[in-house]
Amino acid sequence: MGCVPVTTVSAAEPGGRAVILDDNQAYTKGSFTAFMAPFNKGKLKAGTDYTERFELDPVRFPGNSFVSWHWPAARADGPIRGFIAVDYGDYENTTPEAPIQSAKVDDIDRLSCDYQLSLDGDVSSFDVIIDFYLTSIRATADDDFDKSTKFEVEIFLHTPDYAKSYADSVPPVGTFISKSGVVWNVSRDPTAPHGPDILFYPSDQADIPAGNIDIKAMLSWLKSQNVITGREYFNGLALGVEPRQLDGTLAVHDLRVHYAVSE
Repeated sequence: MGCVPVTTVSAAEPGGRAVILDDNQAYTKGSFTAFMAPFNKGKLKAGTDYTERFELDPVRFPGNSFVSWHWPAARADGPIRGFIAVDYGDYENTTPEAPIQSAKVDDIDRLSCDYQLSLDGDVSSFDVIIDFYLTSIRATADDDFDKSTKFEVEIFLHTPDYAKSYADSVPPVGTFISKSGVVWNVSRDPTAPHGPDILFYPSDQADIPAGNIDIKAMLSWLKSQNVITGREYFNGLALGVEPRQLDGTLAVHDLRVHYAVSE
């Protein structure tokens, strides 16, 4: 989230009404944070030129979260407009109500996500990812991720053609096969703005709207390919949507992160 001013909304009492977020307004409960970051809006004005809505259930959050958006039509080579996500831990200068422990990749015993999503709208115009950064030092609220980031890792759960084209346009790393049998194409963009960007997408470009993603297994594979050393720090992650144009919706019915670190 960089240096964008952020307003944090405290978790509502159980039984409270739905929470509706504005752009650059965070909601935190436990180790999770919700946030909408339209970092490529340019001169477009919220509510006039585009709309975004993040509706949260204060009882079930991060489950039962609903995102919708409308952006004007973009050029074929236009960038994504931003990122609307549920964060876990310190995703990018995120301070959740209950922080998690930063840990070196080698010291992580378990890191996986169980999730259930629904997506609708112009599905060719947005992607859905699990995204996180690996840093050279432990992240704290005072650190600048841009200075300490060694890698960004993107795991595509919905891979439209523009996302596949991007991943295929940068040097390949290889093929990772998960225990569930999903074959992932892996590539690496060495010139990405946040440092080298490692990209995983299903080789058949199929959506994975529900299931378990074993991130620790992916990181161990990256180490075996000499892409990372294992000494980089994991600090948190985000699951969300990158809208590019037109209309869409994303419902996060359930999201659970399983994270354990060696003592």
